[in-house]
Amino acid sequence: MSNFKLRIPAKLLILLHSFLLIPVFLFSQEEDFRQRTHYFGFEPGSNQIKENILIPKVNRGSVIEFSYRFENEGRNYNEVTFNIGYSKLRTKVETEKVTQNLQMSVGYSWGKNLLPGEKVNYYLGVKANYLWTLMEFPVWDESRAYWGTVISAGPFNRVNLAFDNNTSWICSLQIDLIGFCSRPDEERLYAQEKWTVPNIIQITNSGFSFVTLNSFVICSLRNEYRIPLKNDNFFSFCNSITYATVSESKGKSLQTVKISFGFGLGF
Repeated sequence: MSNFKLRIPAKLLILLHSFLLIPVFLFSQEEDFRQRTHYFGFEPGSNQIKENILIPKVNRGSVIEFSYRFENEGRNYNEVTFNIGYSKLRTKVETEKVTQNLQMSVGYSWGKNLLPGEKVNYYLGVKANYLWTLMEFPVWDESRAYWGTVISAGPFNRVNLAFDNNTSWICSLQIDLIGFCSRPDEERLYAQEKWTVPNIIQITNSGFSFVTLNSFVICSLRNEYRIPLKNDNFFSFCNSITYATVSESKGKSLQTVKISFGFGLGF
């Protein structure tokens, strides 16, 4: 597959992010939803990153992630998510965790209820996602930033099981298979990164290439156990596993594996 570049200005990206929110309001006008939920979560865990452009070694460390999710559940399921996380990492040959990683994602999911019921509900649909990953490797390259930015889409699955004690178990699986990807050039001999917010936002959201399964995949599995509280509120325990391989066509990849356990509050 031939590789082509797509330049997307920052203002257009902001418009695109806002566009992800539009379907929620559109569907809310069409359906009589049973439940609307605002969820705030905290999920610490482990993070692994392998930046093959720089050095083919795995950086490992802990991650702290905060999340917000809006759910609108009825005949169809609509979900808007926002996640932000931070990690400090190191390779086996390093003595201290000096590599830094900042991750942020915004997503919208829609699913059709194919198995409606009092105890079991199964939704199948699609998810659109914006994933931004920024890394700094002071030991290996102190002058440049490394990143993987993806605008992607793929199938979305969600199973909701209700138990007799009013608790519930929710499992969701999404696999992004197609999208647009921004990665740093493999050769930047004389580059000296300007570490300012406007510059970082600009360089990490430019030079997008169309990517498919031959060079790109994001798979995310999430489990959540909800315990009801008063006034339709709930407390939850959750676990998520996310694997991603991101690269331009025929380019070197960025590989990440994140496993987290946490809790949240919904109302």
